[in-house]
Amino acid sequence: MISPKPTIIPQKPERPARTPKRMTIAIGMLCDEGLIIAADTQITNPDGTTYDKVKIKTRRAASGTFVMAWTAMDMYPAEMLIENILAGLNLSDPKTLGEVEDIVKSEMLSWSAGFAANQERPYTAFILGAQVQGISINPDRMGMYFCEPPAIMLRQTMENSKGYIAIGAGLVVTDPLFRTLFGNLVPARVCLAQISYLMHRAKKDCRGACGGGTDAVLLRTSNLEPAWIEGMMSAEQKYGAALDATLSRLTAKIMSRNGFDDKSRFADFLDRKSARGTFGLYGFTFHTRSGEPIREPDFQRMMDDPEKYLEP
Repeated sequence: MISPKPTIIPQKPERPARTPKRMTIAIGMLCDEGLIIAADTQITNPDGTTYDKVKIKTRRAASGTFVMAWTAMDMYPAEMLIENILAGLNLSDPKTLGEVEDIVKSEMLSWSAGFAANQERPYTAFILGAQVQGISINPDRMGMYFCEPPAIMLRQTMENSKGYIAIGAGLVVTDPLFRTLFGNLVPARVCLAQISYLMHRAKKDCRGACGGGTDAVLLRTSNLEPAWIEGMMSAEQKYGAALDATLSRLTAKIMSRNGFDDKSRFADFLDRKSARGTFGLYGFTFHTRSGEPIREPDFQRMMDDPEKYLEP
C-alpha cells in the first residue's frame, strides 16, 4: 500500500538569535563616593590579532562631568557615536539627569539612522557615568547608565542592580561573580579592589576577548574633576590569584566538614588575623594620577587601632 504524500505546510523562518561577537570587558559600579567605570585595554581584530587602546573617555562641561566606556563589533563607528554624545553633552551643558538622558537618546537615534537597516548597524553598547551640578535644589545629581543604540538607556541603581553593570564578552564571567561575592555600597578603595578582582577573572576566563591593562575613572559627587586611577594592574596581580586560592580553600574546608573535631582549625582559617599574610594588614592603596591616595573615610581610625578595626 502506498501512503499518501504528506502535506507540507510552509513554516515561517525563525530569525536567528542575535549573538554579537562582543569583545572587551567594561564595568561600572556605584560606591559611597560616587561611581567608578573601568575597562580593559585589549582590542581584538577579526583575524585574532590584538592591540591596546584606551576605551574610556571623559568630558567636562560647565555644569557636569561625563565618563563613558564602550564595547563594539566595529570600533570606529562606536567611537564616532561616543564622540558625538560627549560633544552634544558638552555643547548643551545639561543641568539635570533628565536632560542628559534626552541628549544621549537623541544622539543614539541620529547615529542609528545613518545605517540603511538594523542589520547593518554594528552592535555597540556603552556605560555612561554622569554628574550634573547645575541646579542646587536637585539632589539627584549622579547617575550610571547602560546604553545600547538605537534607544535603550537604563539607569543602574542599588535597588535594581546593586549598583553594578558590565558590558562586553567578559560579563559572562563577572556577572555571576559579582552576584555571589559583592553587592553592598562600599568605599571607593574597596570598590576598586572588587573591580580589580572581576577584571582579573574576566581576563583569565575570557582571555580571547579580554586582556591588556585596565583603565579606571572615579567620578565623585563632591568633585567635578574625574580622577583617573593608577595601580589597577598591580592590584589584579596582588589579589587575583591569592583570592582565588583563598576561596578555593574555604570552599574545600566547608564542604569537607563531617564532624566537630575540626572546629578550631576551621575557626582559625576564618579568623581575619590569619588572613593578613595573604592580603596584608591594610590592603592595597590605589592612587590617582595626581598622586592622591584612595582611602576609606575611617582610615585614620584603622591606623590608630588596627586590632579593633579587624574585629568582626
